Amino acid sequence: VVDIASDDVDDWTTAQVDLVGIADLFPEDPEPEYVDINEDNVAVVTLQENNHIVLVDLTTATVTGDFSAGTVNLTGVDLTEEDPAINDNQSILQIESVSSVPREPDGVTWIGTELFATADEGDLDGGSRGFTIFNTDGEVVHTSGNTNDQITARVGHYPDARSGNKGNEPENADYGVYGDDELLIVTSERSSVLFVYDVADPAAPILTQVLPAGAGPEGTLALTSRNLLIAASEEDNRGDKIRSVLNIYAYGDDDPTYPTLQSTDREDGSPIPFAALSGLAADDSQPGRMYSVEDSFFGSNRILGIDITTTPATLDTEITIRDTNDV
Repeated sequence: VVDIASDDVDDWTTAQVDLVGIADLFPEDPEPEYVDINEDNVAVVTLQENNHIVLVDLTTATVTGDFSAGTVNLTGVDLTEEDPAINDNQSILQIESVSSVPREPDGVTWIGTELFATADEGDLDGGSRGFTIFNTDGEVVHTSGNTNDQITARVGHYPDARSGNKGNEPENADYGVYGDDELLIVTSERSSVLFVYDVADPAAPILTQVLPAGAGPEGTLALTSRNLLIAASEEDNRGDKIRSVLNIYAYGDDDPTYPTLQSTDREDGSPIPFAALSGLAADDSQPGRMYSVEDSFFGSNRILGIDITTTPATLDTEITIRDTNDV
C-alpha cells in the first residue's frame, strides 16, 4: 500500500499486507489476482487460484475480512469438446462426477461500499463461467449460474472449442452509474463480448445489452464522467490476422444495434445454439424467411431457419442434416 499524501515523491511511504496463510486452498501461495478500491479506502482482492476473497483497509494496511468464494453447480452448459456440436444441456455431475466447482474469481469491482461483483473465470473442473455479487460479509447476493454461457449460445458467440475448459470465460468486471442507470459490465474473454446488466436491484440483475468486442477482452473501464465504456482486447495473432484493440462505447438512449441475430429456445428451455454460419438462402414462398447452414467447424451440421421480420432477426428452427443411415 503506497501512501501518496505528500507532494514530494521522496516522502511517499509503503506498507506490506501479508496474504499468506489466509486461504484454505494453497494458503502458502495466495497469488492475488485482481483488486478494486471503494470510497471507504477498502480494497477487495481476489485470490483466484485459492478461491478466496480478502478485504484490506488501506489506511491501516490490515486485512479486515476474508472468505471463500464458494462453489457453483454447472448445469445447462456444454462441458465436452469431443461431441460434434454445441450441446448446452450437460451438467458437471455427468462429466466430472462432482456436484459443484469452485468459482475462482478473476476480476472484481465494487458496487458502492457494501457490495462487489466478481468475474468467475474458474480454472479447475471446467471453469465456473459466470459472475457473482457478494456483500462484505461474504454472502452471495446473486449468482448468474449458466446464463452467461447460454446468452453467448443465443447470440452466436459461444466458443465450442473451449467447452472442456472455461466456456465463455468471464474475465473481468466494472461498475458505473450512467445517468439514472447503475450498470455492471462483465467481459467474456473467449466469447469476445461484454454483458451489460442493470444492477439497481443487485439481487436481480437485468441483462440490458450484449456488446461485441475485439478478440479476447481482458480489461474494462467505466469512464462515467464522459459517458464512455472502454474495453481492451488482448488477442494479437498475425497469422490469423487478428490485432489487439481498444473498443470505446458511448452511453445513449438509442435501441441496441447488436446482436443482429439471436435464437429462440428449444423445448427444454435452452437456446438454440449457433455459430460458424455458412451460406444463406431466401424462401421465395415465405417473404421474410431465410435459411442458413453451419460450416465444417462442427462435426455435424444443421439447416437453420431465420425470421428476418423481427429486430433482431430470430433463428427459430433447426434441422439436423443426416445421411441415408440416419447418422
